[in-house]
Amino acid sequence: FFFILWHRRTRLMPETFNDTTRLSYGISRPVPQFWYDKPQLWFAMIEAYFNRSRIKVEETKYEFILSVLDDKLAREVEDIIINPPEDEPYTKLKTELIRRLSLSQDQKIQRLIQQEELGDRKPSQFLRHLRSLAGPVLDDNILRSIWLQRLPTHTQQILRAHPTMRIDDLAVIADSISEVTLTPVIASTTDHDNALTKLIKQVKDLSKKVAGLTVGNKYQHNSRYNTNPARSRGRSSSRRRSFSRSRPFHKMC
Repeated sequence: FFFILWHRRTRLMPETFNDTTRLSYGISRPVPQFWYDKPQLWFAMIEAYFNRSRIKVEETKYEFILSVLDDKLAREVEDIIINPPEDEPYTKLKTELIRRLSLSQDQKIQRLIQQEELGDRKPSQFLRHLRSLAGPVLDDNILRSIWLQRLPTHTQQILRAHPTMRIDDLAVIADSISEVTLTPVIASTTDHDNALTKLIKQVKDLSKKVAGLTVGNKYQHNSRYNTNPARSRGRSSSRRRSFSRSRPFHKMC
């Protein structure tokens, strides 16, 4: 009798049983705690674990997600937990968690303006962090302004001298400035100032080179225009005719 009952259960639910086994033993790495500020990224990582363990059943995924939710997250989706969807429970749970925890675009911009600080990050890392929070819809000029305002004053002064430079190029320069200003305390003040002065000079030289390339391109364009053979012959002929008219004729004896 027990053998028959066991056989019927495994025949009726073989896929769910196998998936549960894989879930218990197939995932070797610890599952990361839920990321409140990046719910979509967290689910992408969890689904990578599912794929590696060949877990495909919606109910199994749903039960696993419930097992890792903390109290705060459980309250966010209390209605779904109490009344689980009959179809695609995992997909609907995932969709609702992402929707309810994700900030609106206005909230993201307000967070960028009011809360985000450079901290101990490199300027380029901070720029990537701001981009990640803002998403692709935020204008680069607004992002540039917010990013610059969070940098140290002396870094801002150097970077604001290059209003047309790409923000990613500015980030590279800002990283270099940061490396100079974070030199060990044992370095002398004179060495520190010299290094900063040298860096400022390098930035100015780079700007001059860019400006020189622009002027050089214009000069080459004008030179090609002026050295056109047809135009040169035309100007030479005009000068010869003008010269011959200006010379007096001498009578022959």
